[in-house]
Amino acid sequence: MACVANTTRGVLESHAELFDENGQLKVDEKTDRPILPSIVISMVIEERILGMTVATEKLLEYILQLSQTRKTHRIWVPSRLQYALAWLFNGRLTIPVSGTSTEEDPDLTMDPAAFDEQTREARRRLEVSRGYQGSSARKSGLSRAIIATCNWFTNPAGMYAFRMVVVTIATSIPAAVPHSAGFFYREKGIWAVISAQTCLILYMADFTFALVSRTLGTIIGGVMGMVAWYIGSGNGPGNPYGMGAITAVMIVPLLWWRIFLPPAYAQATIMAGATFALVVGFSWDENHIVQYGLPGKGYVAFWKRVVTVLLGFVAAFLVQLYPHPPSATKHVCKTLANSVRTMSDHYALLVSHWGRADKNSALAAVAGQISIEVGEILVSLNPSIALLKGELTFGPFDQKVLGQTQEQCQYMNQALGGLLTLAASLPKEFQERLVNTVGILNDRAIGDIMAVLAIIEQALRTGSPLPERLPAPLVRRAVESYLEQGGSNVLTTTLVKDEGHRRYCVALTLYLKFLTSIDDLLLVLKSALGERHIIYQWEDA
Repeated sequence: MACVANTTRGVLESHAELFDENGQLKVDEKTDRPILPSIVISMVIEERILGMTVATEKLLEYILQLSQTRKTHRIWVPSRLQYALAWLFNGRLTIPVSGTSTEEDPDLTMDPAAFDEQTREARRRLEVSRGYQGSSARKSGLSRAIIATCNWFTNPAGMYAFRMVVVTIATSIPAAVPHSAGFFYREKGIWAVISAQTCLILYMADFTFALVSRTLGTIIGGVMGMVAWYIGSGNGPGNPYGMGAITAVMIVPLLWWRIFLPPAYAQATIMAGATFALVVGFSWDENHIVQYGLPGKGYVAFWKRVVTVLLGFVAAFLVQLYPHPPSATKHVCKTLANSVRTMSDHYALLVSHWGRADKNSALAAVAGQISIEVGEILVSLNPSIALLKGELTFGPFDQKVLGQTQEQCQYMNQALGGLLTLAASLPKEFQERLVNTVGILNDRAIGDIMAVLAIIEQALRTGSPLPERLPAPLVRRAVESYLEQGGSNVLTTTLVKDEGHRRYCVALTLYLKFLTSIDDLLLVLKSALGERHIIYQWEDA
């Protein structure tokens, strides 16, 4: 590992003035930087580079193992029903294959039974960290069933299903009434039904975007179809050569939009292509097929298609507003609040295991997994936050505030995920060193962090202003706690060369990043929601 030795030597040479001839850190009464940020940052960058190198090396080894083990082509389908069912319920099961052995199978990275046992134990500890319900929350089975049924009908998914049923029945009634069934068929009322169903979306911001984009797609596609018909056929019954030539030209922009526009515009481009094909197709059928209910050709087919689709959109709009518009802003706020609560549980799990590295094998099994779960939830909010500009809201949260909140939550989750991993791998003496440095196990610090996270969660749920006086900034309180304890910089050149010290520096920066993210999130919410319970001196009133 020449890279490690050379990098460490370079760090020590850059900070040679900080150490004496015995390798001990010089005491400087003038400095107010107890953590020596330059050395810490150097160690963190070195550890990150080494971590990336090790991960890349493992990836290459795995690819090499695959290439050496699986030398023949095969269809990866379980050969027997029992293995197929086992594979569905347990993706880590090794399927015996002729010519292979279990020891050489790259899919078997560890003992599945041991992994599952460690995972269950870690999940059990996480459930313990989430606490327990009081006596007032314990209800009978009948009460829980009634509450669950009501929630199932009234939650956003249940209301979406209810709206879908209502709009389908409402737009399909003319097809079931004898006096209007012929009109429904002639005027292609099924277009209105399909348009209403496909335009209906869970939240109002997404619905507004879908309504506008699909309307524009329908009109643009209809205009292109009408123009293509008149260019290729004029007022005649249809010229196959002219229609073939102009259709080939018109398909180019339609395909380009479908392939290269962002996925959010997929439905608009599909509506444009479908309307173009319907206008051209029905215009051609008008003089070539004897069929009841053809909508006409050219302009007639265009306006009938557009009017029918717009009627479906109007029906979807009316149903979307009943009984009240489903707010995407509330959905994002609730999801962020739930994420903050989950990260509070992860923080409790971290504190419960820090300093006991010899008993944290179960934590190592799921540390990255639970962090990825929260990260996926936060990333899934990107489309909803991007569309909040199209939603009329009367609450205090807007797109900018929620975007900043999501960003800080991602920073918190990344820091917690790294700390949970280090809680299972960092040597115990360095975990104790971090406890003495920043007070990660200090009861007062734990209470302050838990209190601030609880207030942040409540503010996201209710939109109410935050108290003026809070135990924050948390980073400043951590530094003050270190100084009050009379901490000293126990650092030597030998310690800098230690691999465990590099990982200790990573843990230190992750913990400070966690505290900084909470402080920044408080500032974001206070700027949006304001403050209350102001404390002032009477002479200042």
